[in-house]
Amino acid sequence: MTSENEIQGKLLTLCQKEFPSRENLGIVNLSRIGEGWENDVYSFRMDYEKGGQPESQDLILRIYPGDDAHEKSVREFNVMKRLHGATFPVPEVLLLGSDDIPFGKPFVIMEKIEGRLMGDVFFESPRTKRRELLSLFCKMFVDLHKLDWKPFIDDPSSHITEDSDAFMKKKFSKWQDYFHSFKKDEFDPVFDWLNQRSLSVRWSRPSLIHWDYHPWNVLLRNDGAPFIIDWTSAEVLDFRFDLAWTLLLIRTHAHRRM
Repeated sequence: MTSENEIQGKLLTLCQKEFPSRENLGIVNLSRIGEGWENDVYSFRMDYEKGGQPESQDLILRIYPGDDAHEKSVREFNVMKRLHGATFPVPEVLLLGSDDIPFGKPFVIMEKIEGRLMGDVFFESPRTKRRELLSLFCKMFVDLHKLDWKPFIDDPSSHITEDSDAFMKKKFSKWQDYFHSFKKDEFDPVFDWLNQRSLSVRWSRPSLIHWDYHPWNVLLRNDGAPFIIDWTSAEVLDFRFDLAWTLLLIRTHAHRRM
């Protein structure tokens, strides 16, 4: 495992190269704040001078492991960049490293939001505050699905088709192939059921969906402003997939307390 001192040294060299207008740049207060199968997360502060005046910026370094690390890092960076440009509440992304230099894996550097996870705040709050947070949580979910989805894919025409049933069956087939890649066929009856009944479903217009939306993927800044994080699975699809997955997550992990 790479030590924090090694990470800090590589990060300093990288930032000095990528931010040449920031004079006397230094990296301080580097610390690992998350580690798991999804990614490794470090927080740090970038100190520098601009026009002779000292400035600083608190940032996050996310390093992506796994065979699909390149795809995830690129997807998350591009989605967050476009969302931020549309004034949707996400941290600002600054830099994408889609190759293996200098950390041996793809990475993204983004703004650090000083605050707490909505899920933690929710369960410490009185009933009136919980209702307020739940309303905010739902509103952001609706606002996400109302966004113009076309900027988030390279070929919008692939999602504009009268034959929405054929489009969804291609999706079902892709997901089924994913299970088969693990030599698992237990879900084949489920996919058969979905394919047989897809004609009876009227598909909604495409939406940008998060695919992992829950209260622990919402950061509440110290002033109360919310920011949605973890966009590695985002894609354009019928919003009801997003809704169904979120309801399942909440029912499984938090329904007794929410």
